[in-house]
Amino acid sequence: MSESDVIISTRSPRVIDKIIARHFEIRGYFWLIPEGQESFQAAVAMVGNDPVRRVFLIDQPGVISLRHLQAAEQIKVQAVIDQLVSWFYVPRL
Repeated sequence: MSESDVIISTRSPRVIDKIIARHFEIRGYFWLIPEGQESFQAAVAMVGNDPVRRVFLIDQPGVISLRHLQAAEQIKVQAVIDQLVSWFYVPRL
């Protein structure tokens, strides 16, 4: 396994906040993927970030995508920033 294939996992709120803040700074895009349904992906832009409340705002996905995402038990939020893929799971939008 090369160094570029290494997956680093963190549960540190401080590190996660920094990653999300970086996405906000560059107005990054996220892919919202219902857990277990990797073929379904809704691309949305980050439009706001409130690290104190641990909330970030995204553009609203289309109506059909929104219904599909709201029905999911968990949603994978995935993005690429600075040539690194980052992802985490949320229980709801």
